[in-house]
Amino acid sequence: MSIKLKQGKELIKKALKKYGSDDPIRLAGSAAFFLIFALSPILFIILSVFGLVLDDELLRNKLYNEIRSALGEQGTSLIREIISNFRNTERNVLGTIIGIIVFLIASTTFFNVLQTSLNRIWGIKPKPDSKFLNTIKTRLISFAIILGLGIIFSASLLLDAGLSFLQDSISEWLGGLSPYLIRAGNVLISIAVSTLVFAMVYKLLPDVKISWGVTWFGALVTAILFSFGKYIIGYGLGASNIGAIYGAAGSIVILLLWIFYASIIFFLGAEITQQYAIMSTGDITPKDHAVRIEIKEVSNDEKKGD
Repeated sequence: MSIKLKQGKELIKKALKKYGSDDPIRLAGSAAFFLIFALSPILFIILSVFGLVLDDELLRNKLYNEIRSALGEQGTSLIREIISNFRNTERNVLGTIIGIIVFLIASTTFFNVLQTSLNRIWGIKPKPDSKFLNTIKTRLISFAIILGLGIIFSASLLLDAGLSFLQDSISEWLGGLSPYLIRAGNVLISIAVSTLVFAMVYKLLPDVKISWGVTWFGALVTAILFSFGKYIIGYGLGASNIGAIYGAAGSIVILLLWIFYASIIFFLGAEITQQYAIMSTGDITPKDHAVRIEIKEVSNDEKKGD
């Protein structure tokens, strides 16, 4: 379904109105809190699994460069130190197994929290008798998403290598235009990678039946918002001098604030996706193990009438 200008304005208006009623500050705060604990396990799993088939140092450098562009050197150093400490800690076989289990639980718990928040936006919740099975399913989906993130990230490495080769090949033809074209290519790759990530989360996590057409639309809009938003967030955090204000705790505060503001954008994208789904299909259909919910205000007079 194509969107005309008038429909687009109405879509944004409805999405923003519902966004305000869904308590985005609480949703983003919850996501930021749990991702603080889950981020390093997620990155560690990606590095451990895909470091087996790709150059480990190349993978780590690419990952840390991406984090540095968003969080700066202080936030990157914190994440690098956490991952390094886990890798270098001496432990026996049992300790290693327990550590891996804890990492898996921490990383998948974040996606469970994210699913609950997305379900609220969609007005959906699992049926009471399916909660246990749904929890197991969510954990498996969460791990699949983590592996998917690794695959997407690994593919972006190949694209970066291709761009570097292209820059060397065309620089003598295009002269001064070459750096700008490569920069534009990097932006497009970033948006494409973000679109894939958001599409995977929007499609798999919420307990709602959503078409791929709606999913791709919402994911692309969110990716564009995120691509511009992360520079604004990064500039704002850099200009605020938070690291100096909070001293030793500066790194964790910067990381927490960045995740919080990024979550604000993520949930706004989810609201836009939900409104686009309603505009496209006229209704929202929960998955078989879920039901629709509706929250409405009840006046005192209505209570007395009951």
